[in-house]
Amino acid sequence: GNDVKPTTINFNTVLDAWAKSGEGEAAAERAEAILEWMDRLNKAGNTDVKPDTITFNAVIDAWARSGCKTGPQRAERILNHMDELYQGGNLDVKPDTYTYNTLINALAKSGDGGSAARAEEILNIMEQRYSAGDKSFKPNTRSHTSVIDAWAKSGEQGAAMRAEAILDNLRGMYDATKDPDIKPNVYTANAVMNACAFTKH
Repeated sequence: GNDVKPTTINFNTVLDAWAKSGEGEAAAERAEAILEWMDRLNKAGNTDVKPDTITFNAVIDAWARSGCKTGPQRAERILNHMDELYQGGNLDVKPDTYTYNTLINALAKSGDGGSAARAEEILNIMEQRYSAGDKSFKPNTRSHTSVIDAWAKSGEQGAAMRAEAILDNLRGMYDATKDPDIKPNVYTANAVMNACAFTKH
């Protein structure tokens, strides 16, 4: 008979549902297990099932939403694995702006010591890769706003200064280029105000 064979798209739909399920850490663990299962099926010769950028992004998103203490580390580990595969010649799993924004968002949500600095480092990596000529790493308004948000939630000393510096940099780039992708918006402004309101002096 005509067996209905699941494809990458079917798996990605399921992964996206798990990521958004609100089941926290359990959903993220499940999503990561599905990614590993897809990888095994593909290695065993199933050409219809191959993890791609969307697959990896959904798993990173699940960890970002997990509310789990180790969520950002797990998300970053998956991004690193994805990048290794891409550098090794697998062009289907190329990280993109969404991948990096999701990781920055995971760091911003965690509010852990050091997570804001790490979020800013990730933004700098995006900047470097974009400046080196790779347009799929282009940091956008959301990338910058999430890093500002990470500083706001950190409550660390100097957080307001970092937040303002990022906004100034974003404004400078926007004024120079008039690129709508990096236009500061109301969310950016609110994030900076939060950073100023919550920073320990």
